[in-house]
Formats: sequence, C-alpha cells, structure tokens
Amino acid sequence: MPWRFARKDYPNESRFIRIEAVKIFEIEHLTGHHFVLTIELQPKTHGTDVVWRQTFDNVEHYRRIAEFVAYANEQNLERLATDVLRGKSAA
Repeated sequence: MPWRFARKDYPNESRFIRIEAVKIFEIEHLTGHHFVLTIELQPKTHGTDVVWRQTFDNVEHYRRIAEFVAYANEQNLERLATDVLRGKSAA
C-alpha cells in the first residue's frame, strides 16, 4: 500500500559534512533514519539541474523506507521549486 501522509514538517537533526560553494552540499541525517544526502547543483543554459542522492547504511534499511523516502523527497523538492519560483532567499 502506498504511503499516504498529509504534508507535514518533521523535526530533524542533520549536519553538513561537505560543502563546495554553489555546487555540492552533503548532509548527514542524524535523527530517525540515518543517511547521507548529497545535493549537486549543475548549471544549465536555462536553469539548474538538481541531482539528489541519498546513501543509506544498508540495502535492507533503504528497502523498508523506500516508498516513504520517495514521497518525502517529492515534498521537499516541491517546496524547493515553490521557493525558487517565488525568488525566496535562504536567509
């Protein structure tokens, strides 16, 4: 059965483990499900591609939460797109 959740903010604790200004951000997610998120920004002629990669501790962990992760990431990317289209600053 697919995950069905209302849009919700979840408290999270993470730390940046690598930053290459305006190119790569790597974040270790410390609470709940442990993983490393790598976000790579690739400039294109008419915008920027966002490469979003999550690395989990093992395949079994990923398989247990894969559907939820896909849904949660869809929400995160929708929020990012909304902010970008509004011209919202991260500050």
